[in-house]
Amino acid sequence: MIKGKFIVIEGIDGCGKSTLIENLRKHFSDAVFLREPTNGQFGTVIRKKLSSDDILNADEMLELFLSDRAEDCEVNIFPALKSGKNVIMDRYYYSNAAYQGAMGLDCREIIKNNINRGFAVPDAVLYLDITPVEALKRIRSRSLDSEQYEKLSFLEKVDSIYKKIADDKYFFIDGNLSAEMVLQQALKKLGEIL
Repeated sequence: MIKGKFIVIEGIDGCGKSTLIENLRKHFSDAVFLREPTNGQFGTVIRKKLSSDDILNADEMLELFLSDRAEDCEVNIFPALKSGKNVIMDRYYYSNAAYQGAMGLDCREIIKNNINRGFAVPDAVLYLDITPVEALKRIRSRSLDSEQYEKLSFLEKVDSIYKKIADDKYFFIDGNLSAEMVLQQALKKLGEIL
């Protein structure tokens, strides 16, 4: 059976993921582009919570993400992969491990829990590596509004956990480079996979 490849783009807030993904769309017009949180029922709740003062604890956030991901895998990810399409995903369970891990949960247990639930396992993770200080400068330069997670000390914890959970699927890209150079590094790696 022909199966598509599952690529995840990860990194701390402000690393340049959105720009990279927009640039990748021009090169992979036949790929399915998805993001988490989704626009589904659970993802919509997550987005509202992230931009409000209503702070949920780590367990509540994780449960919302797991519900969102279960729906996403069933409705979008697995059908696309089974039909032979490549899926390029903006954030996945590595984000939960890093962000909810920084809130006090066990990052490795989060990944194990996702795998045990039968969620799609990525073929590769492109990690945009940037210092939390630089990421925060970018966030502040584009918006006065900030999400709950956009604080330096928190982003430092998140960055540390992302690197702690890096496995053999990770490919590090220097997020400090120009958008074009980041794209070229990503295209080179994706050329080896897709």
